Amino acid sequence: SLINQYKAQIDQLNAQLNDVKANNSKYYSTNEPTNDYIVSDHNGVWVYGSKEFNKHERKRFMRYGSEFKVENVVERNGITRLYLGNGEYVTSNKKYVALRNDFDNVPKYVYSLNADRRHTSVHKVSAYRYANGHLQLKIRGKYVDNTDYADGYYAVEPQNNDRYYRVIRHQGIVIYNSPVFAKKHSVGKISSNRRIKVEKVVHYKGITRLYIGHGKYITANKTWVNKE
Repeated sequence: SLINQYKAQIDQLNAQLNDVKANNSKYYSTNEPTNDYIVSDHNGVWVYGSKEFNKHERKRFMRYGSEFKVENVVERNGITRLYLGNGEYVTSNKKYVALRNDFDNVPKYVYSLNADRRHTSVHKVSAYRYANGHLQLKIRGKYVDNTDYADGYYAVEPQNNDRYYRVIRHQGIVIYNSPVFAKKHSVGKISSNRRIKVEKVVHYKGITRLYIGHGKYITANKTWVNKE
């Protein structure tokens, strides 16, 4: 009987430990350094006047993409809250907020590594979350493991500059005289399988373009061009 009681206590402790482990992967820990965070949930988050998060304590609303500084991460009933200073608290749930650096490293568009690049397309990442320590991307309404996907656009990195790229899109690609890819800026076309020298990769509104010199740009979409 005593052994059974002991076993029951062990089982209870293990269950509590598993709950703590599950919470730790969902929430930022108190060991997290003071840092810049960003609202990563598209619905935004509320800032509260206490750790309790009662509706009447809502002080202000932060939209998706809002950046904020955190003084420290504090405990509250086995989970944590982000303390902003001035008596203000925000959820530390990784589903709603993210470390600014982590957010920057999440690609905005991806393509599937399980498909031939020439016969697939890039997909917009509408949200992301961490599940059991794994980054998951929300694509076309579903969360998928990020290991099956890669960044859909060439990055602004030295190894991508002064290189030849080959057009892999069957229909070819358009040349523009502006990083804004509007019809009025279209100045030519490059047919499929042609090689073109790229001077550098440049940022444009969260994605990138390939600058080919003389004020002309082409897509940096990896399902349309391939770096050689």
